[in-house]
Amino acid sequence: MAAGRYFFTILDGRLIVDTEGEYCASWGDMRKQAIRTAGECLRDMAARYPSDLEWQLVVTNESSETVLRLRFAMTETPH
Repeated sequence: MAAGRYFFTILDGRLIVDTEGEYCASWGDMRKQAIRTAGECLRDMAARYPSDLEWQLVVTNESSETVLRLRFAMTETPH
């Protein structure tokens, strides 16, 4: 993958579309930004994250093609 603008959209029971995107110099930079963004979002919602929610960060390129998807789910086992 080449340098370009990538869009980091969140699916967490609702759709939060990134309409601005971010320029990334390489595939590696885009991947790092996706992981950072996911970590920040999950950290910010940690106290209210429902146990049955499947959370996703979907990265698309300027052609609206999905190039990366990060998925997170939490399963709790009560003791």
